[in-house]
Amino acid sequence: MKSLKERTLLAVAVLTAAVALSSGHAQAQSSPAQAPSPPPAPGLSPLGQSRPVAEGSVVQYLMNHHGEVDGLLLSDGTQVHFPPHMGKDLVSTVKPNDPVSVQGYRSFGGPVVKAYAITNIQSGQSVVERELTLLDGPIIPPHLKDLSLVERHAEGVIRVLLYGPRGELNGAVLEDRTIVRVPPHAAYQVAGLLKVGQQISAIGYGTENEHGRVIEATAMGTSGNPMISINDPGPRGFRR
Repeated sequence: MKSLKERTLLAVAVLTAAVALSSGHAQAQSSPAQAPSPPPAPGLSPLGQSRPVAEGSVVQYLMNHHGEVDGLLLSDGTQVHFPPHMGKDLVSTVKPNDPVSVQGYRSFGGPVVKAYAITNIQSGQSVVERELTLLDGPIIPPHLKDLSLVERHAEGVIRVLLYGPRGELNGAVLEDRTIVRVPPHAAYQVAGLLKVGQQISAIGYGTENEHGRVIEATAMGTSGNPMISINDPGPRGFRR
């Protein structure tokens, strides 16, 4: 049989172990382990808001051949695309020479940003992409819009090349800020002419308003050389 001293030491050891186990269990219940917070995704702030993908001063509005404002040309050459049905909202928020901050997605080809929010840094006002609504006016098919276009001629030195949302070459801005659009399907026909610094001449159909002058070319060439006729895209394209 164990002596009284041995039994006492054994009892003290058991009691100590029980107290330690109970204390650890209580501490685990009162202070559960916290999983580390995941780092913010690339391109996102801790609040989940997208950081600007472009900033700069507005050189001029960009327009489609119907004269609808559908973007901005910034001082560093970035071309900001925005829905044309929101052109009035954009024009009321941002003016030429205003500094802007753009949230959106950069194209893999060309200096193009598809914007979903544009902020006037000076005024703090923003315009955010939204769906087309009845408040934006009647929806007019493109071929009916084409009926209001007039034949125009443009001539000058190319200042900036223009690209579509996927980085496809689709026109140029001349030194006098005239916008010459080329149908995407036909850009390969005049690719040799569309170079910064090149003097070109173009004829086509377009419009002029308080925001600028734009044509969609039906033929293009350089001084002293024959015009290159741009192929008709078919019944859905605009031609006369």
